[in-house]
Amino acid sequence: MKTLSYFAKLAATVMAAAAMCTFVSCEKNENNNGEPAGPGEPTGPDAVASDALVAYFPFESAESTVTLGEGISFAGVTGDGTFAAARKGNGYQGTDGAYMTFNVAENNPFADMKEFTIAFWMRSPILAAQAAPIFLLDGGDSGQGGINVTLESGSDNEGLDMKFYLYNTKTEWMGQDLRIKNEAFPVDRWYHLVASYDAETSTMSLYSNATLVSSSVRYAGPDPTADDDPSDQPLLGELTLGAPSHIYVGVWPGYLAGGSDSWMGFYPGMLDELRIYNKALSEDEIKALYNAEIEVMD
Repeated sequence: MKTLSYFAKLAATVMAAAAMCTFVSCEKNENNNGEPAGPGEPTGPDAVASDALVAYFPFESAESTVTLGEGISFAGVTGDGTFAAARKGNGYQGTDGAYMTFNVAENNPFADMKEFTIAFWMRSPILAAQAAPIFLLDGGDSGQGGINVTLESGSDNEGLDMKFYLYNTKTEWMGQDLRIKNEAFPVDRWYHLVASYDAETSTMSLYSNATLVSSSVRYAGPDPTADDDPSDQPLLGELTLGAPSHIYVGVWPGYLAGGSDSWMGFYPGMLDELRIYNKALSEDEIKALYNAEIEVMD
């Protein structure tokens, strides 16, 4: 009877613990493969391609705008830009005349990038008859920098007009862009945008909410023996970006240098959870990142 009493008490203890988990949500600490994460392993969005993540901008506040990125420091907000409730905690809220600046030191993670992925959440109204960079890394040409993702001037209620641009210093055809207006980029609604360049396939791609919206192979040209067909030219291949010194959110460097062309606008929307990787994420990794972001936000 003593043995039976012991097991009865043990069973009751186990049932009580299970019931407690029901009420307090005893969640497993899992990585994105569904396996329990080991001590010190990243979890949630940070677990996706963690070895390739070189910069992270949560945009929580002036003190917590960038929390990962060697040589990157926050220089400040100009104008009436603020940190406001966004997709996860706070994010950056742009407005006319407002922008953010980050200083980029020589020991930065971008100078040696041969390919890359930029991922972030955005929500924006239409920017009529103007264009504004959402994110711009300088070091390329004086106008568009080395890498930028831009809200372009062709947006309407059917979708935002998005452009992804990169500048390769070692090829004849240096500036490359991928631009598309699409309902997958909705007006004034949150969505997750991914822009990637794959050096192996020389492909620029744009994703919305983990779904491929547009992609295009890029060429280095010109090969004088090739025909007029761009596909006869050599592929763009591995990138050699210029030496960056700044990151801008919401403004063109040309404007800061005294330019006042009518096409230069300021980003009017919100931006949150920006991540930069030094590789082209696979489609499975992009889906894993999106799902992990949704899980921690909803």
